[in-house]
Amino acid sequence: MGKLKAHVLKPGDYSEFGQWAGIDNRYFLVAFLPDAAEPPALSVSGAKEQTVVTVRQPMTVPAHGEAVLHYKMYAGPKGYTQLGHYGKNLEEAVDFGTFSPLGKVILKVIYWLKERTGNYGWAIVILTLMLQLLLTPLTMKSFKSMMAMKKVQPQLAALQKAYKNDPKRLNIEMMNLYKKSGTNPFGGCLPMLLQLPIFWALFTTLRNAYELRGAPFIFWIHDLSAADPYHVLPVMMGGAMFLQQRIVRGFC
Repeated sequence: MGKLKAHVLKPGDYSEFGQWAGIDNRYFLVAFLPDAAEPPALSVSGAKEQTVVTVRQPMTVPAHGEAVLHYKMYAGPKGYTQLGHYGKNLEEAVDFGTFSPLGKVILKVIYWLKERTGNYGWAIVILTLMLQLLLTPLTMKSFKSMMAMKKVQPQLAALQKAYKNDPKRLNIEMMNLYKKSGTNPFGGCLPMLLQLPIFWALFTTLRNAYELRGAPFIFWIHDLSAADPYHVLPVMMGGAMFLQQRIVRGFC
């Protein structure tokens, strides 16, 4: 059976149950899986932490008899690979965001690297370096485009001054300048936009990966899903971004 997409249900009544229904948060899932010939109905009320899911199962009970309802239930971690072992599409409860296919590939690579390094933290570091190397051509193209645009800035400023009262002529002259110099005003942005899906998928995957909950890295980092208690990593990241900007300006 093909993969079915999980849907977030708003408060209301639902006549179609699907394969399962449950309540979850970022790392855990409680799901009911019907095991009856006649599918049950659902009723959802409340919101967020007060959400209540009611399962209604139609049944026929003979006079002076009894009937037994059978349900399967899952209550536990929301790990994508672990949930996939049950064959009930429970793994679709894991939110990989807009770029879901990329997120699933990223998670598989993290698993593979973790098996070889023995640590999810080093797996993430190595994956990030691999992505940076893979995207180096796009990054360099963006840098070159920014360098070219900086060279024509004085000419652009002169055109803007000369034709400040004639916007139409100004646009024509600017396009002629871009064509003559071989520059593209969007050349620095497009390579960055092409990288955006990859890094957004990486962010979403790491944010929702149960495997990182409680996973240690090095030194004071005992839980990769928790914030750095000493704010060392955010400061290092900010410093790296500042250094990168300085390097780019140096190239330009």
